[in-house]
Amino acid sequence: MKKTKIFLIALLFLPTALYAMTAQWNYFCTNEIIQVKSDGGGGCVFVERDTNDVQTLTWLDKKGAVFYRTVLVTNMTSPIVFCTKKQLAYRDATPLSTIIIIDNKKKKTVMEVPGKNVQVPFFNMILPRNVTTDRKGFFGFRIIPNEKGQTIIRYKN
Repeated sequence: MKKTKIFLIALLFLPTALYAMTAQWNYFCTNEIIQVKSDGGGGCVFVERDTNDVQTLTWLDKKGAVFYRTVLVTNMTSPIVFCTKKQLAYRDATPLSTIIIIDNKKKKTVMEVPGKNVQVPFFNMILPRNVTTDRKGFFGFRIIPNEKGQTIIRYKN
């Protein structure tokens, strides 16, 4: 009986909790978003692909401003390896497969072996391709039919 009362009280407050989520910022992308990962601190990194199959990687900070952007040489389905508040790692080809690390001061480190492909460890390939939540909120997407582009929206819990 006591558990039932607690459950009913929790149900009463559920709508309030849902409405408490507020949009913090949004960012419009003119192309299709194919991968997105939260950086754990309110920002995210995403890859968009245009109609010519050119991919652009963009890292947004916790205010939704562009922190880092690059056009990828390669055409991979999941180029983002990982992203934290302090580091971003992604795969690209220069001309062989490499892993590029960008730190929070925009210092670029290229992990490459001349004449060899650098691969992502297998365990990373089975982890989620998209991570849209962190402890402070989540990312949603607004797609309007028959219009080009998508909007990433940062929601705060």
